[in-house]
Amino acid sequence: MPKGFYQRKPKKPLAERFWPRVFKNGADGCWLWQGYHCRFGYGYFSIDRVPTTAHRVAYLLTYGSFDQSLNVLHRCDNPPCVNPTHLFLGTRADNVRDMDAKGRRGRGAPRGEESPFARLTDENVRRIRAMYATGSYAQRELGEMFGVARSTIFLAVSHKNWRHVA
Repeated sequence: MPKGFYQRKPKKPLAERFWPRVFKNGADGCWLWQGYHCRFGYGYFSIDRVPTTAHRVAYLLTYGSFDQSLNVLHRCDNPPCVNPTHLFLGTRADNVRDMDAKGRRGRGAPRGEESPFARLTDENVRRIRAMYATGSYAQRELGEMFGVARSTIFLAVSHKNWRHVA
C-alpha cells in the first residue's frame, strides 16, 4: 500500500454501533434514541450510508429481517422510542387505524389554538382575514404585526389552515 494512503478501519457490527446511542429507561419504559432526530422526533441511523428510522433498526436487531413494505409502529406513540417491546409491524392502513384510535390524526387531533404548535389564536385568525380582505395589508406586513411567518398568514387567509374558524 502506498505511503500516506488512508486505510479505512473495519466497521463495528451494527448492534455495537446502534445500542450505545440508546438511553434505556428500565425494561418496560421507553428507550430513547440519543442520536440524530428529524423534526417529527423520530431518530435516524445509517446502515451502509442509507438513513433509516432508528425504531426500524431496533426492530431489525431484535426480531430479525422483516418485509420492508411494512411499517414499524409504536405502542407508546413516542417517536424517539426504540424499545423493541413497544414496537410492532403493520401496514399503512394499520398505522392510520392506530392513529385514529388514539386521536392522533385530523379528526381527533387538537386543532386551532388548542394545538401545541399553534402560533395564532382563533380571534387573531379572524382579525387577520378581515384585515387582509380590505386589501390594505400585505401578507408580509400581517406576519410582522402578529409575529409569525408570511407563510403562516398565507395558510390562514387561504383557509388551508384554521378551516374551522369562520
